[in-house]
Amino acid sequence: MKRIGIRYENEAMIGQLIKRCGNRTNLISITCHEVLKVLNGNVISQENIEQVIRHSTLEDYLKGWQTISLNEEENTLDRAILFLTLNEEQFRLGDVLELLAGVGLASADENKVNESLERLVIGYFLEKDRGNYSYRVPLFKEKLLYEDIEVLLKREVRKLSKIIDVN
Repeated sequence: MKRIGIRYENEAMIGQLIKRCGNRTNLISITCHEVLKVLNGNVISQENIEQVIRHSTLEDYLKGWQTISLNEEENTLDRAILFLTLNEEQFRLGDVLELLAGVGLASADENKVNESLERLVIGYFLEKDRGNYSYRVPLFKEKLLYEDIEVLLKREVRKLSKIIDVN
C-alpha cells in the first residue's frame, strides 16, 4: 500500500486482518481491493475494513461453503454442524454428536458426522488439532453470526430428520 501512497491508521490492523481472513491470500486480497473501493483519502481506518466486511462482495466469495459436496445430504449435515458449533471455540466429534442429539438428531450416524467434519477441514472451514476442531477463518464465522442461525439450523434439522427417518 505504501507504494501507492496509502497507509493504515494503525499498523496492527494489518495483522488483525490477516488473522481474520485465516491467512487465506485470496480473502486478504479481496478485502484489500474492496477497502480501496470505499476509501476516501489515503488512510485506511478500522471502520473502512469493517464496512467492507459487513457490506461487500466478500460475502459472494464466502458463500461456497453451503455446497462443498455433490451430495445434498452431506451438504445439509455440513451446514447443520457449522450452525451448531458457531458459539464454540473448540469442539470434538463427541460434542457435535451431543449437539445433534440436542436438536433431535440423536440417531445421526457417527461415521457420517466424522466424514462431515473431515470435509469441513478439507474445505478449509475448520481446522483439526489432536481431535479438537475450531474455525479456521474467523471472518467466515463472523459472517455466519450475522445470519439468523436459529432459523437456518431449524431448516437443516428438518431436512436431516426426514433423511434419517428414511434411512
